[in-house]
Amino acid sequence: MKDETNFLVLSSHRSGSTWVIDVLNNLDRTSAFSEMFLPPAKRVRQNRPFFQLQSQTQTYLDESIRSYPAYHYVPDKKRRLRPFSVFSYLDKLYAQHGSIGFKLMYGQLAAFPEIWPYVMARGISVAHLVRENTLDIIISHEFRKVTRIAHSIAGERESLPPVQIELDPDATIGRMRHLQRNVNWARKLLDLTHVRHIEVKYEELKQNAANFLPLFEFLGRGDKDTVPTSNLVKLVKIDYPDLIRNYAELERRLDDTEFASLLG
Repeated sequence: MKDETNFLVLSSHRSGSTWVIDVLNNLDRTSAFSEMFLPPAKRVRQNRPFFQLQSQTQTYLDESIRSYPAYHYVPDKKRRLRPFSVFSYLDKLYAQHGSIGFKLMYGQLAAFPEIWPYVMARGISVAHLVRENTLDIIISHEFRKVTRIAHSIAGERESLPPVQIELDPDATIGRMRHLQRNVNWARKLLDLTHVRHIEVKYEELKQNAANFLPLFEFLGRGDKDTVPTSNLVKLVKIDYPDLIRNYAELERRLDDTEFASLLG
């Protein structure tokens, strides 16, 4: 049996999970993968070379480790039987040398609920990554729609043409509450099932790289006193009033909600 800590990073989209995976993948004896339960139609995001992250990073564009959908569909076009195919796939993934992990979005766990019994039975550790500013998540989603850029690599895109987005205030509030419900649901699931876990906050990791160290210790890498670097950089660098076309309207509407402080 392996001594290393096998793990998954549970989070929502646009919460910094790709950046965290990239950092973790550059730890010694650690292989961190992207969304291994991403539907096949969504695996190739764009034509830009996303695999040009850190040289060690494995992503969903790297076929050396196939995603579960690729494993699920065998050559004769028949499907392997769930949930046993999920269990078999995860056994093969985690059987590799070193500490193995991948990122799992809330929606993917809902689509593949059998992952959780496996996590409990096999003692998989869970790093729950939370981006507390749910407005930033929505802005990141909308910015990506406009620019068609999912991630930014240092030195690759230092400047963008002027970009503006518009957010429907009521719809935005509904989306923010939905995102918060997902986080609360994940917290309850982790507590009720007694899975070994740690919660890490995106904002704290970005503020100070030293905040990665408790996560490294959780993963059995407590000997690290420095944080590996990542080529990924923050994509949205535009001030809210300049980025959001209807900023004043959004600000007035958010003032009446629990999200008033998120505009900064």
